[in-house]
Amino acid sequence: MAAGRPVSLMVQLLSLTAGAYLTRYQHAGLLDDLEQAIGIWQAPLGDRAERTAEWASLLGNAYQQRFTSIPDMADLDQAIEHGELAVAATSPADPRLGTRLGKLAVPVNNANQAAEEVWVMDRPVPA
Repeated sequence: MAAGRPVSLMVQLLSLTAGAYLTRYQHAGLLDDLEQAIGIWQAPLGDRAERTAEWASLLGNAYQQRFTSIPDMADLDQAIEHGELAVAATSPADPRLGTRLGKLAVPVNNANQAAEEVWVMDRPVPA
């Protein structure tokens, strides 16, 4: 999975399992599947350091999807935090940087929209 570096079988299996839960959530809409994916990606793994950018990107995407289903600002904050971590851990020459920036743009845009809606609701009504 990682170019040039051996990845333990356990990390590969966990990543594939989390991806399967996420895919099933996307098709069936069962929130429990999304929760399972997030739980796997959050689990501490000894050799996860070499995969920080990839896992942070996947976890950020999962939080963004959960925010879309259940609008909780904590999930949006987590999506942004993990997206920023993924971008920061990605080399400028890495071809995945554009994808990770794109994934980060989604929760940032949602946060801006949410802040704008709060501002609009708090504005005084013109007389």
